Amino acid sequence: VNLVTDRRRTLVFVYNANSGVLNALADLVHKTVSPSTYPCKLCDITYGVTGMRRAWASFIKQADFKSVFTYRDLLPIHYPQILVGELPAIFLVEDLRAKEVISANEFIPLEDIPSLISLLESKMTLLKV
Repeated sequence: VNLVTDRRRTLVFVYNANSGVLNALADLVHKTVSPSTYPCKLCDITYGVTGMRRAWASFIKQADFKSVFTYRDLLPIHYPQILVGELPAIFLVEDLRAKEVISANEFIPLEDIPSLISLLESKMTLLKV
């Protein structure tokens, strides 16, 4: 997978959460108190109580693609070309076009970082990027 050769291509990871400190605190409480009802599987898998999980941070840092992380309330502002229904989701954005790489439904069976990485890598291979 090599998106770095074309900087107009970006993977956009969209959390099923709103931005801001108060929302982050509310999400942390929700994740802790009732993890089975927490609506953002991307957050759940990639973040622990103290921040981004090391394995995920390492993968993102070493990956051959540009990545951006955003929240559902910021999506229309920063990426109006992404028309989304269910979240979380991951999109490949190239110029003014966006293609869904991993849908909210595909997040459902994921349990951990290795399963997310495996799915992402296989999807990127299928997209031939």
